[in-house]
Amino acid sequence: MNSIRTRRASTPSRLSAAAGDAGRGLRLRAVGALVALALLTAVAAVPSAAAAVSGTTGLLQVPSADALPEGRLRLAAGLDGKGLVPSVTYGVFPGLEVGISSRETGAAFLRIKFTVATETATAPGLAVGLEDDGLYAVLSRRLNSPGL
Repeated sequence: MNSIRTRRASTPSRLSAAAGDAGRGLRLRAVGALVALALLTAVAAVPSAAAAVSGTTGLLQVPSADALPEGRLRLAAGLDGKGLVPSVTYGVFPGLEVGISSRETGAAFLRIKFTVATETATAPGLAVGLEDDGLYAVLSRRLNSPGL
């Protein structure tokens, strides 16, 4: 005798639930990507307003050759893995920013950065600085991002 085997297909409600979950995940990823793009655009548009974790003008853990404009005051806070790092930074005159940051232990440290050479169309900017008990020099360059 010939027997016909039939296979029961998934019910439409299971298929639509799976499609709904996938669509919801895709929407969340799209929203997350748009938020990340908006934040990156905002940081790229105003490089002198961005602060590194310590409060120095820069990005994340790395200072840049930019300095706060004269007379500008910036209050910032970052997380460095050990805790919150609140800071105050002031643009003393063009190319010089001075600030103070503190750790959760209550220890405060001084930050000074001087822009030796500003960025030009052909050369990166150069700055030297003192942060906590270390000296540094940094070259930085803004990248052109067409369409942003």
